[in-house]
Amino acid sequence: ILVTPFDDKGVLAPPRLVPIIDRAVGAGVDILTVNGNTGEFYGLTTFEAVSMVQSVCDLVDGRAPVVAGVGRALPDAIAFAQITIACKTRSSCPYIYSNPCHHPPREEQTGCAVPPDEF
Repeated sequence: ILVTPFDDKGVLAPPRLVPIIDRAVGAGVDILTVNGNTGEFYGLTTFEAVSMVQSVCDLVDGRAPVVAGVGRALPDAIAFAQITIACKTRSSCPYIYSNPCHHPPREEQTGCAVPPDEF
């Protein structure tokens, strides 16, 4: 699972992954994952997450399969998967759907209704 690199100004910087990807591919890693838990997918905007998938697929350039994490609310995850489908033309790109890390409790768990905007 690849990390998500940023530059000194906090801007996404996928080219910083070049030495990591090259070393992993050279060592025979079977598959690379972008936007997994190590990449802190839950802290990325949808634009950043899509950019990471597209960038990693470009950087890998078919040398290894790429798995794209699309962990978000289900409608967003589906839209994200559709946006990143172009990745398949450059690398094998299956998807991982990971639920967001923290969910508000359901009424049956707490015994009382908690409106989502108050949680």
